[in-house]
Amino acid sequence: MSTIHKRIIDILMTCCLIFLMSFQIAPQNYHEYTGAALFFLVIAHNILNYKWYAGLFKSKLSAIKILYILVNFSLMIIFMTTIFSGVIMSESFASLNIPDLISDARVIHLCCSYWCFALMGVHIGLHWGIMAAKIKINVIIKNLIAILISGYGLYLILKAGIFDYMFLKSIFAFLDYELPAVIVIIQNVFMLSFYVMAGFNFVRFLSVKDRKKFLPVVIFLSAIILGLILNYFV
Repeated sequence: MSTIHKRIIDILMTCCLIFLMSFQIAPQNYHEYTGAALFFLVIAHNILNYKWYAGLFKSKLSAIKILYILVNFSLMIIFMTTIFSGVIMSESFASLNIPDLISDARVIHLCCSYWCFALMGVHIGLHWGIMAAKIKINVIIKNLIAILISGYGLYLILKAGIFDYMFLKSIFAFLDYELPAVIVIIQNVFMLSFYVMAGFNFVRFLSVKDRKKFLPVVIFLSAIILGLILNYFV
């Protein structure tokens, strides 16, 4: 299958992910059907990228390759846990419910869904170099835009208490059902951008020569500082 078909699947997966994280804007059955669609898209994505698995241990394990392995396999485990816990408490697939596990499944689903969101963002970031190279603007302006977008994304993550969900400090999701749907989706795009920035700059740090390693570190730290400042003062 051509690269363009792979890109279409990647775009559809990203759209499904953002919609799933915008839980408050649609009925639950839409959420569940979108989750099922994402499941099949992820299977298709992995099948289309079978060559990566085939060549996994044919060459030397570099630092970048280890990073890819850790992110990809962690994402797969978390994703399948998210899907399985969702099926347990599903209304649309009620015949598959396991009543005794529903309360535990809710906690697991909440935690894993935000980990899945983060890891998918990092996964996108690992491959973002191809897309970034196609954006033909000044490098300094490009980096400033990336810092502003991802920094604001971190602010939204902190404001929403997402790290509390990820580390089970909170087992109930507090969502704003009054926000317009378009605002919820835009906010999730910003939040996803922070994780994309993390993956992109991590792989850049491992790729560039010694004297240039400071640049991805400075860019990512700048985004973190901006997010922290916004969280403190806003």
